[in-house]
Amino acid sequence: MMRGRKVLEAVKSCQEVVEGEMIVLVKKQHNPPKTSHYLKIRRAIYGASNSKVRILKVCIILLLPFIIVKYMKTIQELPAISSGMKKPLVCTSDIAQQSYDEQAGLADERQIQKVKEAEALVAYIVEKLDAINAPVLLAFGSLLYEYRNNTDANPCINYRVTDKDLDIGLMERHFHIVSDMRYEIAERFDWDVEGLNSKKMILFLTPRDQNKTLGAGFQVDVYGFKTNYPEKGLVYFPWEDATYGMDSMMPLVKHKTIAYHGQDDGRKKDLYLYKPFNTSCYLENFYGSDFMTPHLTKGYFMRKQAFGHPTCENKKMSEYEVAELERQLHKNK
Repeated sequence: MMRGRKVLEAVKSCQEVVEGEMIVLVKKQHNPPKTSHYLKIRRAIYGASNSKVRILKVCIILLLPFIIVKYMKTIQELPAISSGMKKPLVCTSDIAQQSYDEQAGLADERQIQKVKEAEALVAYIVEKLDAINAPVLLAFGSLLYEYRNNTDANPCINYRVTDKDLDIGLMERHFHIVSDMRYEIAERFDWDVEGLNSKKMILFLTPRDQNKTLGAGFQVDVYGFKTNYPEKGLVYFPWEDATYGMDSMMPLVKHKTIAYHGQDDGRKKDLYLYKPFNTSCYLENFYGSDFMTPHLTKGYFMRKQAFGHPTCENKKMSEYEVAELERQLHKNK
């Protein structure tokens, strides 16, 4: 009986030692420890002269595989924890539905259904573009709403049933991909591609049974934009005839995932909609310094030369973002 109790105590002590060593190593490395790290732990214990530590020789061999499995998930989160960042949340279908539940009664059933169809359609576009590493930007009024209402606590894009549209943007070389999907879109969603203007890089996705007048229901507006145009360091949206500074816009960075429906979804779990690199500076340049305050009587104030008001030097790119900028500008042409 006494011997069994001592074994249990030894096993517990072993677990504490190994887990402690694992955490120290991971925090130093900021990535999963390699096999050599495990060997160092074992060699340190086997080579110790202290008799209490030597008791752990057997249990370390038994426990180490289980502890590795236990910590493989945790150690992936340590870089974010150590830098004070929260782990990004994934939008699920259940969380997305909560938004519609909260908006119950604000629109009729068909309008709500249109918005849900739009959400599924945007998710489909994001999935297709992700296959070639092409980002899909949340743009204009849709981005403004997300930023104004501090929706970061919600991992899902908030599709408003009282709104008339959702705005997304694509880089020039990717714009044609969505216009070329018109037959897929019609077959899968019963929505049409309307108002296609390849020169201005604009198209509207609308339900087939909807009045084509803007505001008559819900639609998805797809805008294309040029980079380093009309000169280096600028981004240009032909439809809006609006020019932004590259310092506020690029690289596009991950914002929120599309709704994930579980293991039976068939899609990747982390398919993202993107936002501008410096969102607040981007919005201030386009909508003015009071962009956080809605002006229902005068409508939107929008600059055509949306850069330098102010400059966007307050945010510096990390090494990863520098590499991502290079990839977005020059890859997948």
